[in-house]
Amino acid sequence: MQLHKRLSTDQVKLILEWYDKKIISQAEAEARLGVKRRRLFTLLKLYRQGKLKEIIPKRKNTHRRIPVKIEGIIRNELIREKCIIDEKNMPVTTYNYTAVRDEVVKQTQVPISAQTVRNRARKWGYIVPVSSRSKRKHIRVVLTTATGLLLQHDSSHHLWSPLASSKWSLITTIDDYSRMILCAEFQEDETAFGHIQALEKVILTYGVGANYYTDNHSIFRYVGRMESYWQTPKVQAKDVKTQWERAGKEGKTVFRKFELPSPFSSAKDIFCLKEERIVNGYNSISWRNRFFNVPRHIPEGARVMLHILPLASHPELRIWHKGELVTSVLLRPTNK
Repeated sequence: MQLHKRLSTDQVKLILEWYDKKIISQAEAEARLGVKRRRLFTLLKLYRQGKLKEIIPKRKNTHRRIPVKIEGIIRNELIREKCIIDEKNMPVTTYNYTAVRDEVVKQTQVPISAQTVRNRARKWGYIVPVSSRSKRKHIRVVLTTATGLLLQHDSSHHLWSPLASSKWSLITTIDDYSRMILCAEFQEDETAFGHIQALEKVILTYGVGANYYTDNHSIFRYVGRMESYWQTPKVQAKDVKTQWERAGKEGKTVFRKFELPSPFSSAKDIFCLKEERIVNGYNSISWRNRFFNVPRHIPEGARVMLHILPLASHPELRIWHKGELVTSVLLRPTNK
């Protein structure tokens, strides 16, 4: 217990007077006051100078109270957070007190802590009770031991901003071991070519991963009908390669620097859509109700592979035959 809570100022002066007159020893004075040697001689010096008026310590620092105006701004930001949480189309379920703090500091130029925002949020009821959150446990176990062994690729379709008028798809690729986000981009429409473009950015920037982990979306895996009394499926899911899987398999495996495999000379022929066509009697092939001529040395009935790049700015159609690029056609740009 502090000295001023145990003894009055007069009692302290009396003990110091006894010590000064050598009535009691130093050890007894320290015991009666309950202080150490340093504190005893500090009080004795003040007593001899006649400056020991009171023994209640004075605070060198003062409590910093937040102005009412700033508390009002904190409340307004918490209300905005609550509106986002209450919006069912938004993928937000908890308050971001750090973001609220940053916004308040930006508006007021007064530094406050995130804990201050949390204290006000608890006081005003802007919290999400633990009982209302999902109780589903995350049972996933990370088995990877090095970077690049497993890349998780997926997309989420949400209303990502309260100011947005429509939902967008967020395509992401995350390294399972380091948890590094290798790719994250918004796309208005989720398409197979959009995922192939994301795959291209990851491979050309970081290299080729050993394995990709995806869900059962039809873009990543073939989804066929179940066998029934009336219909027997002609193909199995494992026998059908999707456009996205074709693009990923061209780079082979092992996390390494990406190199164009033979016979390709451009990454366009890997990260693209691929469709097979048969050359007709007019020495041409069709695609989307349009006909394109092929070189005359390719016989009628030959099978050619179309490498399609449906880019909005400069779409291109590349025709391959027997592992060789025979012609390339620039298409008219698409307008959405």
